[in-house]
Amino acid sequence: MHKHGLRILASLAVLLGLYAFGAAAVNAHSDDQSCPEIGEYIQVMYDDAGLLSNEANAILHSSDGYIWIGSYSGLARYDSTSIVTYGDDEDCLIKGISVRSLHEDSNGRIWIGSNEKGLFYYEDGEFFAVNTDIVSGSGSIRAFAEGTDGIYVASTGGIMFVNYDTEVHRIGVADISDSHVTGMLTDSRGRLWIIDTDSIVVLNGRDVAFSLNAADYTSADLNCITQLSDGRIMIGTGGSDVLLVTPSGDGCDIETVTLDDKRTTDRDTIDCQTINCLREDSHGRIWVCADSGLGYIDDGEYFAATGIDFESLEHIEIDYEGNLWLASSRQGVMQLVRGSFNNKSMSTELHGQTVNATQIYEDLLFAATDSGVLVVDPVTFISVKHPIADLLEDIRVRGLFVDSQGYLWITTYKDYGVVRYKDGEYVCITADDGLTSNKTRVTMELPNGDIAVSTGSGVSIIRGTEVIRTYTEADGLANPVILAMCMDRQGNMYFGSDGNGIYIVAPDNTISTITSADGLGSDVILNLKYDEELDAVWISTGSTLSILDSSGVHSLDFIPGTGSIFDILFIDDTMWVLRNTSVIITSRELLLEQSGFPAYTVLSRKDGLIDITANSRHCLDDSGILYIGTSNGVYTINTAAIDKNTTAHRAVINSILVDGEVIPILAEVKIPADTNRLTIEFTALNYSNDACMVEYQLVGADEEPILIDGNKALTRDYTNLSGGDYSFRVSVINSSGVGSEEVLEIPVVKELAFYEHTSFIFLMCLLVLAALAALIYFYVRKRTASLLERQERYRSLTESALRVAARSIDAKDRYTNGHSTRVAVISREIARRLDFTEEEVENVYYTALVHDIGKIGVPDTVLTKPSKLNDEEYRIIQTHTTTGYNILKEFEGVPDIAQGARYHHERYDGTGYCEGISGEDIPLVARIIAVADAYDAMTSSRVYRSKLSDDKARAEIERCKGAQFDPQIADILLQMLDDGFDSSVEEN
Repeated sequence: MHKHGLRILASLAVLLGLYAFGAAAVNAHSDDQSCPEIGEYIQVMYDDAGLLSNEANAILHSSDGYIWIGSYSGLARYDSTSIVTYGDDEDCLIKGISVRSLHEDSNGRIWIGSNEKGLFYYEDGEFFAVNTDIVSGSGSIRAFAEGTDGIYVASTGGIMFVNYDTEVHRIGVADISDSHVTGMLTDSRGRLWIIDTDSIVVLNGRDVAFSLNAADYTSADLNCITQLSDGRIMIGTGGSDVLLVTPSGDGCDIETVTLDDKRTTDRDTIDCQTINCLREDSHGRIWVCADSGLGYIDDGEYFAATGIDFESLEHIEIDYEGNLWLASSRQGVMQLVRGSFNNKSMSTELHGQTVNATQIYEDLLFAATDSGVLVVDPVTFISVKHPIADLLEDIRVRGLFVDSQGYLWITTYKDYGVVRYKDGEYVCITADDGLTSNKTRVTMELPNGDIAVSTGSGVSIIRGTEVIRTYTEADGLANPVILAMCMDRQGNMYFGSDGNGIYIVAPDNTISTITSADGLGSDVILNLKYDEELDAVWISTGSTLSILDSSGVHSLDFIPGTGSIFDILFIDDTMWVLRNTSVIITSRELLLEQSGFPAYTVLSRKDGLIDITANSRHCLDDSGILYIGTSNGVYTINTAAIDKNTTAHRAVINSILVDGEVIPILAEVKIPADTNRLTIEFTALNYSNDACMVEYQLVGADEEPILIDGNKALTRDYTNLSGGDYSFRVSVINSSGVGSEEVLEIPVVKELAFYEHTSFIFLMCLLVLAALAALIYFYVRKRTASLLERQERYRSLTESALRVAARSIDAKDRYTNGHSTRVAVISREIARRLDFTEEEVENVYYTALVHDIGKIGVPDTVLTKPSKLNDEEYRIIQTHTTTGYNILKEFEGVPDIAQGARYHHERYDGTGYCEGISGEDIPLVARIIAVADAYDAMTSSRVYRSKLSDDKARAEIERCKGAQFDPQIADILLQMLDDGFDSSVEEN
């Protein structure tokens, strides 16, 4: 595999590890599994994301995976990474049309109904117009339905039938108004259902089976029609009614159902108005698109999706990943992507509320907000009347806590102090009762049942309802604003302050302090969590996480995500870290190892999470549901089975270009013999915003599959392909490691050029062999005599040129005069002692002569600086290895001469530069030069130091064997020095 592919494969392994980790099971979801709640969908707007306008009339998810969007401004196609608009090109057949309706037939042909220019279809990358002049007034196309051998088309001029050969036939239906057809479908019996504003007509073949007057069932116009999975027909109206039609023999039974939100909440119920589209999903839920917005019918009841601010809906589609696509005639396109979190507050009073804390109490969910406590049913999230909610209306509430005696403690901001509640009775404990302040924050139960309450002025200890002890500034709390508390098994209390670190109150009430001077990331402490298992305290100091144990404070270097850490939870064997916009799931052990990339599950905005409230606290119920306080109500997640998308993503080939010209994508792609460049543009159809990788290969050209990031549009060019048969294959791997169910594969055939035919090749081989034999005979006679002379001349010229280059390098710094030559002499002797051939020995000598040629590109002010280099200057010095390599890489006089320049600063242990390679991965010539270079540098004076003595230099060589230097080569140099070798004498 290519190195690039290996790196990406390694990245993918890490990526898969992130999602595979944890005792918390990951529950795969797709459109055919558990029915999602509306709060599990993430809203993604496409109003200004490359569409032609901020309105849409129709939307279609085609069988090849694309999303097609029709508007009054034209047609667009989306592949999850880019939007292609049609009609911009002057030569495009559909330029300037406004699209009213879209339909895909069973052959994969896309039918396009315009609002004023008639009928078109798209096939094999091209648009075609259908001549519908046979039907007068057929410019505006309203609806489609497929028959057994063609397409029914409804226009303002009547009903047409277009067979698959695009022959058009008019269908006369006397019972229906030609100008107001609003919907059609063919049912499971092959009958055609047609509706206009006030009639239902059913055709059996070309005959009317029966017709009905809509006024007998509803006072509203008929707007849309769909068939349900159980065979019934549902018709939407211009009001709040749907007609549920059950076919019966040659007729039908009709039930009228009014869609109004049946939920009883404190919010106003929202009735459905003007139904424009109905669509059943694989769970049997019926989605309703109306002017009033989105809703759905589930188990016979209608629910308005009140948390989705999207109105004037014309159409809905469901993609292969189970995501919803909504088309609005006023707001464009919205995608509802399934996430891991559930916004349970979407249609309740909690929607839009900033929630500071959550707590399950008396089988109800209490949510602390800036305007009081909201009490809701944790299943339905419907508000429940409660005395605490009445008491604290319009009061800012910061915390909720249930003690071992079953009391609910509520911390408020001003006036009410801390409130204790149980069995309908409550007590307010305030500053008048001895509390340090009414600005209360968090509570903590002590082993003896006392309650510690932190405030803006310290900490109070409450026994029953009496304040028995306080800790304030007078007791040593230099900053008495306490944001977090915990207690260890030894009885030490930890108070996290808003700017002076942590106060530790021992059982004897002596107080000590830990601050940033002791290793904390900050003196502002957002959260403290005692870990019984480790007998240690986890500390959030904003964006950093630390742990305090008996040996002191230890900061953790790698926590994914950005922003402050607000809460830490231990759930079974996992550790949950909640920060601004993400939840990180890991384990204590992996978090403390900090080796490379520990395994994490990271849940963030793309999984449906919104901003977590600053300094918030969150509760977990007995079933494993975590209730998270956010800036938009309460979000829930099932910690026992995290719902992550594991849909097998599809791949699609967007276009194929031959020398820059687009060609049709057919079952087999044929390209001419004179093609210079083949370009293939492809995409992973990843509508769930999932992290994915794409593996592709042009079999016959690429030696092996290539793995790359799949979250962008992809293009691959192939130049000068030989004639023959190839196959382009693409597959996608999602973040859970699930690959495409089917590998997309398209055969590619390049015609053979005349010179690639077997007979031509055979003839040319014979001619070449004959000519070659003659040339060899004369060449050998002529060249043998002068070969030795030319070789000697070339060697002399090479050596002279390299010596000039070496002197030019050394001349930049008077302290390094002769350095390159001495290094070359030492390197040559080492090579001899390694039993190199004489030619190899000379090549080592030449390579060493110019090992520092890259210093030509280093400014003199850096090269001759008498003092210590700063980081930037040191980086500039390091570039001389790469510069030297680039200068020498095309010099062919000495084999591998550029390797010495590039790698002579690599270290045997892998800590050198520029590549960081180690051991025998470093070229041998570079390992030789590294030892020689270091020895000469140590025994020569420099602008910033005097030279070392021979004994000190020898000691350094001995010390650095196996770390900086190849041990064998270092030993050879030491033996040379023992033998009295002197590079300056040898040079002369």
